[in-house]
Amino acid sequence: MKKNFILLFLSASIIFFGCREKIVTVEAEKNTNKGGLLFKIDKVNAPKNVVMVEAILSRTDFDTVKASLNLVTETSADLALNNIPIGAWQLNVNAYDSLQAIVYAGETVVNVQDGIITQVNLTLIPTSSGLGSIYIYVNWGKIPTTAWNDFELNPILPSPISSTPPLRCNQPKVLYDDGKFKMWFATFKYGFAPNTGYAESYDGFAWNVVKENLFDLQKNDSSSYSRWDANCVIPGAVIKENGIYKMYYVGFINSSGEWHIGLAESKDGISWERYPEPVLKANSTEYQISAGDIIKINGVYFLYYSFRYNTISTMPVQFTGGISLATSTDGKTWKRSETNPILTKSQGWEVSRIYYPSVIVENDRYDMMYMDGSGTGFGMASSKDGYTWTKTTTRPIFTLADTKGAKAYEVVYPFCRKINNKYFLYYSSASNSDMLTITIRVAVK
Repeated sequence: MKKNFILLFLSASIIFFGCREKIVTVEAEKNTNKGGLLFKIDKVNAPKNVVMVEAILSRTDFDTVKASLNLVTETSADLALNNIPIGAWQLNVNAYDSLQAIVYAGETVVNVQDGIITQVNLTLIPTSSGLGSIYIYVNWGKIPTTAWNDFELNPILPSPISSTPPLRCNQPKVLYDDGKFKMWFATFKYGFAPNTGYAESYDGFAWNVVKENLFDLQKNDSSSYSRWDANCVIPGAVIKENGIYKMYYVGFINSSGEWHIGLAESKDGISWERYPEPVLKANSTEYQISAGDIIKINGVYFLYYSFRYNTISTMPVQFTGGISLATSTDGKTWKRSETNPILTKSQGWEVSRIYYPSVIVENDRYDMMYMDGSGTGFGMASSKDGYTWTKTTTRPIFTLADTKGAKAYEVVYPFCRKINNKYFLYYSSASNSDMLTITIRVAVK
C-alpha cells in the first residue's frame, strides 16, 4: 500500500463481506471451496471527485476478477462477488474521477476462507497534491488474539482545520452511534482553559472535527469564574440513554487544587448543559479525581475513575494514586466502593502509579485497560463482577514499540471499544520530544 500521505478529513469507507446483489461469478476448476466478498460503499461521504470505484483480484494460475461500481448512476452502494476460490488474492482498489483518471489507489492481500466472512475496510485518503492513497485494514472474520495493529497513518488528530497555534488534543472517548464513530476529546490551546472537542468518522480512522471547544469557559462575568469547573471541562466518559448523551467530565478552577467529576447532558452531543455541582467530589484521600469509563449493568452504573493524592510530606511534591470505583442507581448520586482503590501499581513497569481505566464487558467478563504513570505502556486487568479486579498480564500489552506512522514519544490515555466485531484502541501521544504537540492515534485488532 502507498504510504507517507497527508491525512485529510475527507474519507469514504468500503466494507467487504459475503454476498448478494450485483453478483460477479468466477468459475474455477482447481478449487471447489469458495468464498464471497461484498463491497459496501458510503456514497454520501465519498470524496466529491470520485465517480467510480474498481476492485481487482489477481492470483497466479487463476483468472483475474474485476468489479466496479459507479457512484453516480447506481442506486445501490453494494457490489457482491461470489464463488471466489479460497486462498490468498492480491487486491488492488482504484477510484476514478469523471475523466477516468485514477485519483486514489491502494492494495493489499486478502485471504478468502471457506465458510468464513472476509471483511476488508478501505479508507480513501486524499493528499495536498498528486495521487491519494487508500488505507486497507483486513479483518479475517474473527478477532485476532495477537498484537494490536497500529494505524500506519497515525496520528488521526489533530485535524488540518485547527487554528494557529495547532490544536493539542488527547484523552479520546468514542461512542458508536447512528452509524457513526463519535469522539469527544480534550483540547488545549495556549492562553485558554482545557476544553472538550468533538469529531465524527464513518470508519474510525478518518475524522472530521465538528467543533473544537464545546464549552464556554472564557466568560468575563464573575459568575462564570465562581463555578467549580470554570477553568477545565475534559471528557471522562460518555454514554447515551433514551436519546440523551451524558458526559462525566473532570473539572477544576485550579489545576494544582482539587479535581472533581461533573455531569453534562446533551441531545445532539454538541450543545451541552452542565449540572451546577459535581456529582462526585474529591476528598482528603482522593485529592484529584478523573472519570475514566462508565458502564451500566442490571440497572446499576459503574463509574471507574482515576485518583491522585498529594504526598506533601516529600520534596519535591509527588502525585501517586490508582483506580477507584463508584456506583449509582440514577447516574447522579454516587457511592464510592468500600474496597477502593480497586487497582494500584504492583509491577515494575508501572512506575509511580496506574490510572485512566477503560472497561469492556463481554460474556459476563469485565476487562480493563489502563496506563502507567510514565506513558510507557498499557496494562490489562479482569473481573467477574466489576468490583474485584486481577491483573492479567505482567508486562504492558501495548508500548511505544508497537506504534506506527509519525514518531511517538509516549503512549497515554487508552480508550478501547468493540465496534462492528473489531476492537478499536484510541490513545494519545506526544509527537515531538519537547511534548508540545499532543495527538490522538488508533490501533485495531
